[in-house]
Amino acid sequence: MKRNTKALIGSLFLFALVFSVNAGSRTNLPQREELTRKTLIQAIGVDKLSDDSMRVTFAPAMSRDQESLQGSTEEINNVVVSDGKTFFEAVKKAQTFMSNTVYLGQVDLIIVGEEAARDDLGKYIDFITRDQDMRMSLHIVVAKRATAEEVLRCDSDDGATSFETIESLLLDAGEMSYAGEIQLRQVVQAMEEETRNPILPAVTIAKKEDGRGGPATISMTGYGIFEDTKLLRFLDEDAAKAYNLLTGRFENSVAVLPVEGIGTLSAQLLNASVDLSVEEQDGKPAFAFRVGISANITERVGKDGNAKAQELRFTEDTMEQLEETLSGQLRNEMERVIAQAQADGVDYLGLSDTLYRSDPDWWDKIKDQWGTLYPTLPVKVELESQILSFYTVNQGLGMEE
Repeated sequence: MKRNTKALIGSLFLFALVFSVNAGSRTNLPQREELTRKTLIQAIGVDKLSDDSMRVTFAPAMSRDQESLQGSTEEINNVVVSDGKTFFEAVKKAQTFMSNTVYLGQVDLIIVGEEAARDDLGKYIDFITRDQDMRMSLHIVVAKRATAEEVLRCDSDDGATSFETIESLLLDAGEMSYAGEIQLRQVVQAMEEETRNPILPAVTIAKKEDGRGGPATISMTGYGIFEDTKLLRFLDEDAAKAYNLLTGRFENSVAVLPVEGIGTLSAQLLNASVDLSVEEQDGKPAFAFRVGISANITERVGKDGNAKAQELRFTEDTMEQLEETLSGQLRNEMERVIAQAQADGVDYLGLSDTLYRSDPDWWDKIKDQWGTLYPTLPVKVELESQILSFYTVNQGLGMEE
């Protein structure tokens, strides 16, 4: 009996071993593929075509001096263009004229063309958000007065690819606060929450002056504001700076101050803070932005534009005058953005989100009327400016004392 048991156990073990080997050979898991058989993509552009299909432009991760891709229907500046009724179809069609398969796991930038953004942002990034290879931490921008394909085909004066230029601009945007980095996960979250709207950094193509020739250049140009998933408008540089101040995204910038009796001064803006509060006023929400900012005076031009400016002594009265001038200028920019947002009927400054988080019950009571209430709600800006230091000279180098 024991021998039969041992024989049975031995047979079962042998059967299990053979079965596991055969099953492994028929596994549904993806087969191993060498990295050299893949084309790594750094950036993707998506555009709307006239027949409601889409154009996807791929920027492979390769240096400009490497051999360009072979077999693509269109290839300039190492980009590959493919059309399809869906993003997935465009990706698969691209592989029919590429020797390697497309690998999207290294994508770090998505550019959405202006027409595609006005049509429906969600439609053009839906597949991207569900693709297992794509990262939710990648950057996303919207093209202004251009298609994504045109932006990705741009060369810069220093020989950098458009992808490298935009990545650098996003990192440097804080120097002027004309834009800021936005990741795909932030856009998805904004589209899913009822109290938020997507906002994307905007890039544009700045052409060379007529007759000078040379490549076009790419520049940051504020933000693209969305209502739900459709592009509503663009904020210019000054409006983008004000938006960053109001939403706590501000890093650094510059203000040019024409001051009566003194001339024109340049101020370096830094160390900004903001607090948004809400209180009840006549039974309705009333909001207040309390902004604080400090600055250094870095340059002065005399009243008549002459470099030999009159000697300027910064008295207490002068300090107050400069701080009032700076506060007035920035306050006007912020009030202009608030007025535009309320006129648009789109809350891209986060008022409803602040109300929801501070008093969820109050929000539940008025959320159905929010669309009607929002344009009429009182919103004020309180701004306190402080001049910290002066980096100026009354006379330039080489001038007589």
